[in-house]
Amino acid sequence: VGWASEYMFRCENKQGQEELLSHHLFLVGVISTFKVNVIIESASWSPLVLALPSVVNFFVIAFKQWALLNDRVKHWEWLCYQYRLRQDNVADENQKALEKQKSMHFPGVDWRSQLHERRMFIFRTSMALFIPVLLGIAMHIYDSLQPEERAARLEASAQCLNVTIAALDRS
Repeated sequence: VGWASEYMFRCENKQGQEELLSHHLFLVGVISTFKVNVIIESASWSPLVLALPSVVNFFVIAFKQWALLNDRVKHWEWLCYQYRLRQDNVADENQKALEKQKSMHFPGVDWRSQLHERRMFIFRTSMALFIPVLLGIAMHIYDSLQPEERAARLEASAQCLNVTIAALDRS
């Protein structure tokens, strides 16, 4: 009640999230990369339990962003259609409401232009995948070039684990 279409409601309900979801997607990609790198470096599958939710979350965020993008495109098409219907009557209250909707959700877009948000979605999503993967590859190469440090880290973490287990056994 109060919205002209379901797309308008979803755009109003999730206002500004098209930008925030992109940043969230990138951060989840970075976290997932670190977790996958821990799986590779530890040579154990047990950290997979911790990495799996982040990987699933990445795809959930991408799906939510794609659905919001489709709602925004349909809302823009509806606004443009309504604007063309009322273009001659400038003093119309509905015309003012359309201008307000446009300025709130699509501030940089002209009435006669099309939305190009799908291109930005594909670009941002590919960067959210590509940059963390490159970071993970660089981390893996760095670790493989210094095997003595890696061995010392693994030994230190094993000793820390033994001390923790021994302390737990005493209590």
